[in-house]
Amino acid sequence: MFIEEYEHIKNYALEYLNYDKLILPSHYHDSLILHNTGHARRVLIHSLILASMKRLTDYERGILCEAAVYHDIGRMNDSVDSSHGLRSWRKYILKVCADKALDEKKEAVRFLIINHCFEQKDIGKFDSVSIINTYKHLLFLLKDADALDRVRNKKLDIRYLQSEESLSLVPFASILYDNEQEVHNYITQAANIIAIAN
Repeated sequence: MFIEEYEHIKNYALEYLNYDKLILPSHYHDSLILHNTGHARRVLIHSLILASMKRLTDYERGILCEAAVYHDIGRMNDSVDSSHGLRSWRKYILKVCADKALDEKKEAVRFLIINHCFEQKDIGKFDSVSIINTYKHLLFLLKDADALDRVRNKKLDIRYLQSEESLSLVPFASILYDNEQEVHNYITQAANIIAIAN
């Protein structure tokens, strides 16, 4: 069961572990129950599976994964809050990019983080047409990866999922939420096998 999903994530096991190390409890407000390290980890897993299904380039996958790791670090509570993406971006700049110049990749990460919590009509209000056109497909994947984890509070509305691939992951999302440590252990074992083979 869920062999396809496990195969997709196994392809990026080492990458998952590298990004997983960046998901730090210190980045999250103490009061958060729904939007914490576990949520970020599950969104990362969904992002990697979707990246594999959609055959994203390494560059695109890197943008999506980095945004998945940091998309909610600016949250102050678990309520609906369309401004937390902007706060997450500001916190990301301070904690992650402090002395680094913003290149195109970081601009793309900015676009995803800020816009992931906006309604469709508000997407891109801080962005150039070029950024929107180039990275909108990654934003929709992040929004879907984020939405899939709403199984944790039974608030997933499949009508808002953007792709067939995302829709196909709904049953897996529940399994992931209920068995997160087992899935993490599976990916870790796959990464160890890959590391030994190389």
